[in-house]
Amino acid sequence: MMQTAQEVPRMTAQSPTDAIMLRADRGAVTWLTLNRPAARNALSLGLMAALE
Repeated sequence: MMQTAQEVPRMTAQSPTDAIMLRADRGAVTWLTLNRPAARNALSLGLMAALE
């Protein structure tokens, strides 16, 4: 199934390389992507605060 330009999910963050969590709103679903690959996405105080 091909997505139109309006259906393509958008990731939002101030700076994708610096953001510890990315958010994508896809209709009624919100996807949260942990973005700490160097720490293997281990939970930090900052990441836990971002999840709240």
